[in-house]
Amino acid sequence: MALVGVLVSVHPQDAGDVTTRLEAISGVSTFSVDVEGRIGVMIDADTIDTAHALLTREVSPTTGVLTAWPVHVELEPDLQAGQRAEPSPIHP
Repeated sequence: MALVGVLVSVHPQDAGDVTTRLEAISGVSTFSVDVEGRIGVMIDADTIDTAHALLTREVSPTTGVLTAWPVHVELEPDLQAGQRAEPSPIHP
């Protein structure tokens, strides 16, 4: 199980359309961030290789995406797809 947090840069006027396009990608969900022209993306995949493929072949080339860079990776082999890990006491 691989969860990858990605920060996507877009032109502010395109944020709504880009969010809709990203949400249409299987295994990808979006969330808002407090910076204009940025969209948070969570990639939920079975393996890190699948997550990488989604990032490089689906998310980055999405119309309106200027840049996309991973900012967090969580690898949990014991999690079932769609389940989230509990935060550790060190990293809440």
